[in-house]
Amino acid sequence: MNVLYVEDNPNDADLTAIELSRASSEFNLTVVSSVAEALNELRACERDIHRGELPKFDAVLCDVNLPDGSGLAVLAHVRNQVLPLAVIIVTGSGDEETVLAALRAGADDYLAKTSSYRTQLPVVLLNAHQRFQFEAARRRRSLRLLYVEHNEHDIGLTRHHFAHHAPHILLEVARTALEALARLPKSGLVWDFDVLLLDFRLVDMNAVEVLKEIRQTRGLDVPVILTTGQGTEEIALQALKLGAADYIVKSQNYLFRLPFSIENAFYRAQSVREQVALRESEERIRQLNASLECRVAERTAQLEEVNKQLESFSYSVSHDLRAPLRHICGFVDLIQHEEGGSLSEPARKYLATIERSAACMGQLIDDLLDFSRTSCAEMRLAPVPLGELIEEVRLDLAPEMRERDVRWEIGALPTVLADRPTIRQALFNLLSNALKYSRPRNPAVIHVACNSDAPGEWVLSVRDNGVGFDMRYAGKLFGVFQRLHSEQDFEGTGIGLANVQRIIERHGGRVWAEGKQGEGATFFCAIPKEARILSTSPKLDAPVSEVTLGK
Repeated sequence: MNVLYVEDNPNDADLTAIELSRASSEFNLTVVSSVAEALNELRACERDIHRGELPKFDAVLCDVNLPDGSGLAVLAHVRNQVLPLAVIIVTGSGDEETVLAALRAGADDYLAKTSSYRTQLPVVLLNAHQRFQFEAARRRRSLRLLYVEHNEHDIGLTRHHFAHHAPHILLEVARTALEALARLPKSGLVWDFDVLLLDFRLVDMNAVEVLKEIRQTRGLDVPVILTTGQGTEEIALQALKLGAADYIVKSQNYLFRLPFSIENAFYRAQSVREQVALRESEERIRQLNASLECRVAERTAQLEEVNKQLESFSYSVSHDLRAPLRHICGFVDLIQHEEGGSLSEPARKYLATIERSAACMGQLIDDLLDFSRTSCAEMRLAPVPLGELIEEVRLDLAPEMRERDVRWEIGALPTVLADRPTIRQALFNLLSNALKYSRPRNPAVIHVACNSDAPGEWVLSVRDNGVGFDMRYAGKLFGVFQRLHSEQDFEGTGIGLANVQRIIERHGGRVWAEGKQGEGATFFCAIPKEARILSTSPKLDAPVSEVTLGK
């Protein structure tokens, strides 16, 4: 069985090849890693078919998530070009929407990448291929009927009637039960006939014995119709209990009923098979969902453990690291007070440097703790007027504006759904940042505005005319301890903007920055509107309910 395997993970591809080779030497894999490569292979198959040659592959095994698109595009190409290939979709997430989309698009089966999926793969591949061949063969031909009858007169009448009134039913005859059973498979899903028409009294066995062999011993679900010249209620009941699709007495004009009975038996059996396959698929989806719930529970437990470790780390930082700093500062202070008069000028400078470094380390610890608390603090979402909040932050920053010419340009700002304490911290960091890096300018100009036209989000911007930055390093701005300017020029620990990003992302938003060296910078925060949000503009005003988000 030649299989085109579309998989971009080389480890998955190797493990799958090993599993299939263990299952059977008949599996032959051709592995490609992208949608484009798969389409090239399929187009080569099309050319083979147009030349009257057999296609290179019997089936396609395709992952959903590929580097250049979706595996469903490969499935769509196979079905749109009517290529005679079974298609099995493999999904890592196993979500119900992807599975249903694949089945609707014509996939013959699917597999989720669970721990046991490779052991299931050989059987799934073979069954899908058999089903595809069976359905393709059925679509190419009319209904094939195996008629088991020893009476030559009845055989002749039936042939003549079908030739004139039901030419789409292709009749083949077996004159004994043993001959009929020899032409049926020992087990499996595929057989050569769509319907079995069985006379009740045969020369070697009766129909009940044949039905038992077909249903109970071989487990075949080929539809069977019984005919008899002497029908009784007891015989009919016995036949139906054993799984006969219909029971027809050879009365006058029974041949006219026979084609309809054959067609109904075939389509009812086909419907039952599809329902069984659907139930099996639903059960697999149910098991998959149960597996996903277990994995979510495990991840939740892991996350809770990580949060506990983070809390322990925060305590360690606040307790164990602060103590040595207090000791350093205390002993420096003692030396300065008790030995200050006898210290040389270089010694006093050294002590001052130690004191400044200890204070800097203390600030770094405070900022690091604030950053860790931002990740796990409870958030209470409520309407927050950004205009009022900006004014509060400006008052807090008043000491930084002493003896400076700072011009504020504040546009109309909306009321957003946010956690007030954390969003206030983010605004404080942004405005403090703008004040710091515009310190060389006279006047410093800081512009705060909000774009309310962005779909689904408020985009707040804070622009300054400060020293700016090189856009090549914009990706570093929001990293912890990342600095684009020296500490001698601008103080700070490099955590403020990382805190801004963490806060906005916890609100479901995003941050970015634009700037140019020597010409200032602009920082953007996109906050989701999420619902009907209050705004400074009357046409946007609407009530917002308070929402609490857990840790």
